[in-house]
Amino acid sequence: MTHRPEQDRQEILAALERALADESLAPETAHQGRQILERARAEVRIAVTGPPGSGKSHVAALLAGLARLPEGGTIPPLELRWGDAESASFALEGGGSETVSQLCFAPSSGAPARTLRLCLPLPALREISLQEIALPEAPDPAAQEPGATLARADIILWCGQDFPPQQQAFWAAMPDARKDHAFFVLSKADLLAEAGILAERIAALEECVAEEFHSLIPVATRPALAALDERGAPRDPQAWSASGGKALRGTILRQARLGRQAHLDRAALFLERLRASEGAACAPPPSPRPPSRPRRQPAPRAPEAAQAAEPAEALRPAHDLLREKALQMLEIARDNEDRAARILAECVAITREIARMLEPSPGAGPEADRLHARWLEAGDVMILLQMEDGIGPAADALSVLMQLRRDMEELIAA
Repeated sequence: MTHRPEQDRQEILAALERALADESLAPETAHQGRQILERARAEVRIAVTGPPGSGKSHVAALLAGLARLPEGGTIPPLELRWGDAESASFALEGGGSETVSQLCFAPSSGAPARTLRLCLPLPALREISLQEIALPEAPDPAAQEPGATLARADIILWCGQDFPPQQQAFWAAMPDARKDHAFFVLSKADLLAEAGILAERIAALEECVAEEFHSLIPVATRPALAALDERGAPRDPQAWSASGGKALRGTILRQARLGRQAHLDRAALFLERLRASEGAACAPPPSPRPPSRPRRQPAPRAPEAAQAAEPAEALRPAHDLLREKALQMLEIARDNEDRAARILAECVAITREIARMLEPSPGAGPEADRLHARWLEAGDVMILLQMEDGIGPAADALSVLMQLRRDMEELIAA
């Protein structure tokens, strides 16, 4: 899926900010809009958790592209964020803090630190932030923290070399919506391989991970970090791939971009709703929805004159229908009752309908064939997301529709 260019992103957010400055907006509408705007501007929050010694710091550094970690010793739990220049901020055990304008891993005072926030000019941190959440070896399922902190994350990475019953019990209390975007990172996979038990360990975890996580990703953390240069780019592509670092970073950043796009699409939908509300009195009536026909029945061929019309004009009825349905789904999203299932059902129906509307006539050309194939493929994706169910798949489905709409608008404007 093609993602919105950064310029397009900034234009949408700036337009929403201007719209929210209108003092005539209802207070609840303005409040909701500001929340949507704030979330769309934020980076995707990734929590990296697991028991002591599970490789959390190395996994967080690997995703950020931080190749410089100290050998030996103990690093305070890390938080990694974007910064125009390197800085390190320590929250000290006895209270107080210490900040230095360089990369370092221990306070100059020698006092023990509870946490360490690093702000770094690494490209990945423009899209994500990472927070390490320390857990005991046998976490208490009833504990308010760190469970509440994990539940606020957009993506969760559980690091470990196994998953004993006490940890499973703690994880079972996590909301399903968080589990849909959680990954089990089998860290230190190189050590397991050296011991000759890597394949056995993956097989033992397979059933539980399939039920409780999105997927399992094995990674040899130290070899993966050794394959990076100072900017976080692979300097040894073969070692980077063999370590599992490429698969881990690619999978997580792809999920993060989907989440970031979903928040932006929500902002775009909200802005569209505000504009539709403002222009309702003078806007032309929406194009009527064509009557439904059986899926396999060929679409009736347009008269010869209509077939010769500009491609942009041929796309407008489908675009108008998609706009109408997007506004309806925004209303569904505001209703807490079974909203995910209803949105997914609408997404399946609209992709089928538009694929039917865009069925090309003979000799229409390769562009029309490609557009039709794109909507057929989107219909298959919607069915798979509907099978997963939940808020996460519903957000992904809306993201797919929004990007397809964007592509359609570009073709109309061309």
